[in-house]
Amino acid sequence: MKTQTQKRESMKYLAFLCNAKICLILAMIINLCIVETIEAATQQLRTTNNRLFITISVNGVTTEALLDSGAEMSLIDGLFADTLSLNLNGSQIAKGTGGSQKVQFASGVNFDILDVKLLNRNVAVLDLSDISKRIIGKPVKVIVGREFFDSARIQLSFRDKSISTVKKDLIPSGAELPLTNSHGIKQFPLQFENSAKVLADFDLGNGSEVLIGAKYATKNNLLTPARLIGKKPGGGIGGSIERNLVMLKKINIAGKDFSSITAAIDPTDNAADINVGVSILKSFDITVDFSENRLWLLPID
Repeated sequence: MKTQTQKRESMKYLAFLCNAKICLILAMIINLCIVETIEAATQQLRTTNNRLFITISVNGVTTEALLDSGAEMSLIDGLFADTLSLNLNGSQIAKGTGGSQKVQFASGVNFDILDVKLLNRNVAVLDLSDISKRIIGKPVKVIVGREFFDSARIQLSFRDKSISTVKKDLIPSGAELPLTNSHGIKQFPLQFENSAKVLADFDLGNGSEVLIGAKYATKNNLLTPARLIGKKPGGGIGGSIERNLVMLKKINIAGKDFSSITAAIDPTDNAADINVGVSILKSFDITVDFSENRLWLLPID
């Protein structure tokens, strides 16, 4: 991962990639990556504890995968990597929000996701059993990162519980918002309380509360006794940590107001001002095009 990238969500299993500078390592071993799109496809979108799951194929083996639009690289559990007979090359001690954990790498991995083929990919291989039990609540073999979202225009309907690729010549329903890049994470604008617009991480891998960076929270007086409402365990790779919880008065996304929102404080140095995940984004049908930096949000009433 890039040095500055942080995966800033309670399921911080991906923050460790950012801190570990995995992208820099892979830049030295990367092979030619090929994206092949066939025809439009639709699949059931399954949700468990605000985590998004779909069925994919990895090197011809069908499995369930967790979606994470903020992960710059896909992850494969070590035991599943063994069943795939992946050749591991290189290792790194990755520092996560809860501690450190060993991660290795594999190349030449092929993914079939909906109608998209991601060929000859590099992946991170590590033990996902802890976050599976402690955070997700079910076994996770594969985490599909943003390379899938980079490859096609994706539509997620929380109304219909479906995910599909859509043609770029069709204009999606909903309010269109621009996407920008911030340390490898896509961000979109929202209205925070009564302040000016703020850029927030678009993070489909965040299944917990809205995250507020500690620096932004301090600047906006969000850590006062009147705002603090408790603590909650969080953290991903390396173990659990405790986070402060605060009450947000209101945010507005694509014209839709959200009031009295519980948010968790992200203390990491490079935390985004705001990170918005599935707990909020599931209120919309979403069409997202990373390659064109475009996002459409249609409120579900």
